[in-house]
Amino acid sequence: MAAEARQAGEDIGPSAGETDAAREADQLRRLAEGFLASGNPRAALGYLARARTLFPADVALAIRHGMALADCGVLDEAEAAFHAALARAPDNADALVRLANVLVDLGRHDEAIAVASALLRRTPSHVGARASLARAHFFKEDWQRAWQLFEVRFRLMDKPPQVTRPGPDGKPQPWAPWRGGALPPSLLVIAEQGLGDTIQFVRFLPRLVAAGTAVTFVCEPALAALLGTLDCPMTLKSLREPGRVEGIKGWTPLLNLPMALGLQPSVYTMERPYLAAEPERVARWRERLGPGFKIGISWQGNPTGEIDRGRSARLADFEPLARLAGVRLVSLQKGHGADQLDDVPFASRIVVPGPDFDEGPNAFVDTAAVMECLDLVVTVDTAVGHLAGALGRPVTLLLKAFGADWRWLQNRTDTLWYPSMRLARQQRQGDWRGLIEQVAGELMREKGMASTGGAMPKVPISVGELIDKLAILEIKGERIEDADKRDNVERERAELQAVLDGLGLETDALEIFRAGLRGVNEQLWEIEDEIRLCEKAGDFGPRFIELARAVYKTNDRRADLKREINKLSGSALFEEKSYA
Repeated sequence: MAAEARQAGEDIGPSAGETDAAREADQLRRLAEGFLASGNPRAALGYLARARTLFPADVALAIRHGMALADCGVLDEAEAAFHAALARAPDNADALVRLANVLVDLGRHDEAIAVASALLRRTPSHVGARASLARAHFFKEDWQRAWQLFEVRFRLMDKPPQVTRPGPDGKPQPWAPWRGGALPPSLLVIAEQGLGDTIQFVRFLPRLVAAGTAVTFVCEPALAALLGTLDCPMTLKSLREPGRVEGIKGWTPLLNLPMALGLQPSVYTMERPYLAAEPERVARWRERLGPGFKIGISWQGNPTGEIDRGRSARLADFEPLARLAGVRLVSLQKGHGADQLDDVPFASRIVVPGPDFDEGPNAFVDTAAVMECLDLVVTVDTAVGHLAGALGRPVTLLLKAFGADWRWLQNRTDTLWYPSMRLARQQRQGDWRGLIEQVAGELMREKGMASTGGAMPKVPISVGELIDKLAILEIKGERIEDADKRDNVERERAELQAVLDGLGLETDALEIFRAGLRGVNEQLWEIEDEIRLCEKAGDFGPRFIELARAVYKTNDRRADLKREINKLSGSALFEEKSYA
């Protein structure tokens, strides 16, 4: 009857099955969104895939699934998800832009350009399509077209750089920037975006001065001392309080200079370092740091920006470098991420410069001096990498597998920008530990270094088994009296905790099950202690039998808890049990 009514078009409401499916899909969406909001797209994948099986025609759900897949570097499946959305909604702009970005990351630049261009023909003002087009042209190394398209960045800024000048009526009016052609006799250049961008692009200011232009540069005041070492007489003004500048005949945003000057890529690379550290600071830091092979490390950028998604590592991931014999690590981390120094078992192998490091109004002056005393800098894509490159110091820049910034191009281990920089890319999206293992292995081969740490197996286990192991290690850390054994337990616990933290599975329900596992393992510890006492006393009577039965009963509860954890976390692996 219900089927006949539906065929007749009667409004009889959803069936019970449809209501249950909708409820389940909504719950799955909310679980997925929680993981996505916490920066853990991998944990969201299973929930999104299940929701799509319930509602395969849901375009927004397919796009969300594709975004999570792309963030995890599963690009072929992400492409399929966006195509599935476009099969239902061919003009969906969100799906088209995200498809274009995935095609760029797959190295299929012409296809990406075709997708983004088609969207721009329909919607010429679409910012996302223009940004995708710029990325594709950068990666193709079609620099002239890429720089032109790169002006879309201003539409993505909260406060794009702008300059006004008095109009005919004396009132301020917008002043169009200089975009090329004859150089004005005086030029106002305005820094934009991050400190790393400023450090990278100030290399072009001496070209303006050499051509006879008087330069006034507006930048973050914290960079004033560092930029004072640039071989370029210019006037520096604060970006915080630029105020009125007299006698200026033109202006330009800093990152427009390659386009405006019509520069070819062959001149992007500087033949020699263009920034310098203060010699007196270098001498002081060289004495403080002492001899030995020293590697400066920086693991995190500003976590509040969208650009940092997937770009920062954790200090724990740098442990392979700490295991290299004869190596001392030097922390170059300031602000965000510095708190992790208290949470790693190899903290004693890290030199932390102290509270006077880069204190005061000037940024990077001590960092630059310390870099001059280092044998290598290893950093994620932050201003620290740009500074090391500008100083001409050996630096390995750690990049995510897909979606790294356009300036590093694709499939390259060198860069146009810095001769002393080497690029190291993840083999699998999010696997910083594996990448740093690779960097450490290369140092061992190139420098003849040995590892002090021994083998570090990487065995896949279920989430329940991982949390169970952590619970046991926590109990051991509290109950083992031998200090050396406790140190070893803590090292293992920290390693496994870092793996769990990387999964981003923190929920109240999971904590309840984790506490349950801790309690069960404490019971097992006490049962086994009592069994050993019985055995020592030769007592194999009723109490021994009761304790022996308690072992398997308690282990059954332990298995149930691990199973619930695996279900809750969407673990890829599950243990199975079978009894005679």
